[in-house]
Amino acid sequence: MPFNKQKRNTIILIILIPVAAVFGGIISWSNVIKVSQYELNIEGSTTAYKIVENLSKEFSVVHQSVQISVTGTDSSSGITALIEGLIDIAMSSRPVTSLENLSADDSLKSIPIAKDVLAIIVNENANPFNISIDGLRAIFNGTISDWSNPLVSAAGLIGPIQVVVREMGSGSRNFFNDFVMEDVTQTITGSSYVETAIEKTSNQLMLDAVANNENYIGYLGLGFLTVGVNSLGVENITPSIETIEDESYPLQRELLLVIKNIPTENLMINEFINWALSPNGQKIVEEMGFVPIAKIIVKVD
Repeated sequence: MPFNKQKRNTIILIILIPVAAVFGGIISWSNVIKVSQYELNIEGSTTAYKIVENLSKEFSVVHQSVQISVTGTDSSSGITALIEGLIDIAMSSRPVTSLENLSADDSLKSIPIAKDVLAIIVNENANPFNISIDGLRAIFNGTISDWSNPLVSAAGLIGPIQVVVREMGSGSRNFFNDFVMEDVTQTITGSSYVETAIEKTSNQLMLDAVANNENYIGYLGLGFLTVGVNSLGVENITPSIETIEDESYPLQRELLLVIKNIPTENLMINEFINWALSPNGQKIVEEMGFVPIAKIIVKVD
């Protein structure tokens, strides 16, 4: 007799009924089909990236239905992508500007997740020395151009100074422009970088450049300080965990997660931020070489 389709379906049903009965107490088939899947797309500051990448890994262990993509570009690119609706969370190492918030209909909300400093770095073969904000500006705008200058000769180096800076759009660059060059847009006389300045597109590339070249000077976040470079004292204060906590080091900042403070179907946005601010999340901040900003869970409205 031919094995027709109707009989084959009957056999399959007969087999599935006892299987479903056996596992019915363990597996809900409707739940398997209807499990909610969330995506979190995060982009921005390469300084904050070091923290957020590790936060996302731990977050995913607990929230296995969430797919997280973390991309380090720069603060401005991240905020722009958030405004345009391309991502869920922006990472920034500088405050949101009034123009950016206006472009988002005043909906941008910034949540600090860590404290950081901008450390001034020289090659490990240079002697650490102290310099003022005015002295830093003079180096980076080219007024002081050689290591023989009395203001920098304590470094013990010989020859021209090679300035290394971050790229346009970088939150670190904007912060440096504001606090050291005294003009974010660098249009005021004396606030622009020397023409020979080399641009680097991440903290790691900045670190590599200064570590591999004796006459280089640059800047980066505290969590990226490692062998190969020395950090300078600024206004007689060296960057450290302690000088962040007592707020004595002058070039301090907060690392931010920026969201659109409007209703959203993605419930994981606030969940992720609350995780970042939880004791476990703040422990990761500390492990990455930055200073925790919260000791208890802070709920995001």
